[in-house]
Amino acid sequence: MITQENGRWILGGSLAQIERELPESVRGMIERKVSQLGEEDCRLLIAASVQGSEFDSAVVAEALKMDPAEVEERLESLERIHAFIKLVGEKDLPDHTLTLHYRFVHVLYQNVLYSRLRPTRRIALSGAMAQALLTHYGDKSTTVASMLAHLFSIARDFGQAAHYYMIASRAAADVFAYEEASTLARRGLEMLKMSPEVPERAQQEMALQLTLGTSLSFSRGHSLAEAGRSMSRARELCQQMGDPPQLFTSSFALWSYYIVGAKLGDARQMAEQLLRMGEQANDPVLLLGGDYTLGTTLQFLGELPLGHEHLERAIAYYDPKKSRVYRSIYTVDPGVFCLCEMVRTLWLLGYPDQAGRRLEEALELGRVTDDPQGMAFALVKAVYFHSCRRDARAAEEWAIKCLDHCHEHGIMQDRLWVRSLSGWALATQGKVKEAMAQMRESIDSYRALHSDLSLSHYMTILADVLGFTGHPEEGLAVISEALEVADRTEDRHCEAETLRVKGELLMIRSAGINSGMVTEAGDWLAVAAQTPVCLEAEVSFRQAIEIAQRQGAKSWELRAAICLSRLLRQVGKRDEARESLAPIYHWFTEGFETADLREARNLLNELS
Repeated sequence: MITQENGRWILGGSLAQIERELPESVRGMIERKVSQLGEEDCRLLIAASVQGSEFDSAVVAEALKMDPAEVEERLESLERIHAFIKLVGEKDLPDHTLTLHYRFVHVLYQNVLYSRLRPTRRIALSGAMAQALLTHYGDKSTTVASMLAHLFSIARDFGQAAHYYMIASRAAADVFAYEEASTLARRGLEMLKMSPEVPERAQQEMALQLTLGTSLSFSRGHSLAEAGRSMSRARELCQQMGDPPQLFTSSFALWSYYIVGAKLGDARQMAEQLLRMGEQANDPVLLLGGDYTLGTTLQFLGELPLGHEHLERAIAYYDPKKSRVYRSIYTVDPGVFCLCEMVRTLWLLGYPDQAGRRLEEALELGRVTDDPQGMAFALVKAVYFHSCRRDARAAEEWAIKCLDHCHEHGIMQDRLWVRSLSGWALATQGKVKEAMAQMRESIDSYRALHSDLSLSHYMTILADVLGFTGHPEEGLAVISEALEVADRTEDRHCEAETLRVKGELLMIRSAGINSGMVTEAGDWLAVAAQTPVCLEAEVSFRQAIEIAQRQGAKSWELRAAICLSRLLRQVGKRDEARESLAPIYHWFTEGFETADLREARNLLNELS
């Protein structure tokens, strides 16, 4: 029932079938071995099975109220004569009790022994085992929180079970085991439903909901509906309790849900509240989060200079020595994320060299802080940065690093982002079929997750690829949808580029090119410039320039100006072509070796 296919082990049936059918062939043999045991030895092993597949002699002795020396002697005999268990070694428990640590030779032995317990006895023994662990572990009981949570749940002490599931889920999240953390948090919430009403219940639920929401965000996507519900509930509970530190944490988590789902109005409102909380507390740790969230939100709304101003303030508050404090409030290192967002704003604002320096800082900080989530985001920004520079080879290299990192750490959202961004790089290098499949799959996943942030940007990249690979009609359909997404979500940071690509696609279509790779400045432009569509394309380029100027998006303005200048040159308006491009080119003070600025310089030389 367990078979190997394509190098992976898979179940040939359901778990219920395995439980029912697979052990029957060995259950009889195990039962016969158990029947050879004396009553006391059987009782001892059954108690040991309650602790788990591995157990401690001192803990079992405490649970059964037996003499520890007698328990050790019996266990030695059970190992030597009956071979049910195997000694792993000696160890000191936290209260300095010396114990022998054993494991069952096979987990099926533990299962058969455990199944002999009747409900009442199972409840009593589980409770006794949990209390024994508490006795020996004392204030170190958090290290066995998962085991205690399970034992208390079997003992039907639901309040204690919820408490230890809360501790265990937090511990899992602290080591980035987000799938395990979300599973433990869900179990804790189930226990809480059955626990009595006590003053600390709201605090426990808030912690469990927050852990569940953030863990789901990192492992399955920030805009997942279940994550949003958990974060909203956590914030509601915080407001009821009037707990400012936890209220800030839950509000930040809810902002993350809103921003990735492109609920930008809600995200802006939440960011403004976070900034107010930071200002009221006059706490640099909280002010960092307030300025970071507001700056990030504003850049997507198209308010680039103001957004960047807030991001600059945020990074000024950052203190690398406070990494543990940041993790306790934000669950991630906000310094990495702030630097990453500055990469985007600086490039859009027309400072590619400064953007590159901020990227290096983000990558280095990601390595130093050893935060997998932060490092994933920094790697995504490396792909973004090099694709903006139109360096396809570098973008693809960074994409491979990012995908490997996301796979290793079970990170979903960043994996989707980078697959969309790297599509352009793959297509530019001739891997068109792979690029198309990858980009479409990612966009479909965004829609399924309602993860609409930057969706219009990713659709614009897809449309651009469709254009230069000779599919302008399909590209225009994608552009139309991208503009609708931008209107619906108010995500305006890429609107100018979307309109520029629309103009390019109109020109390619009017030239009658429907297949094959299209060069950026080929003969098709001369053909297209003689058609009526030329006017429509010119309108798109001018709209792109107007929006870019309004937003301060100098890099988008430069690209649109290059396209407009080329078009005007082809229709004989050389002076107007030069006047359209020269001012924005001469505005730049850095990045002159980037592809866009080299292209602008060459075009101006031709127009001189």
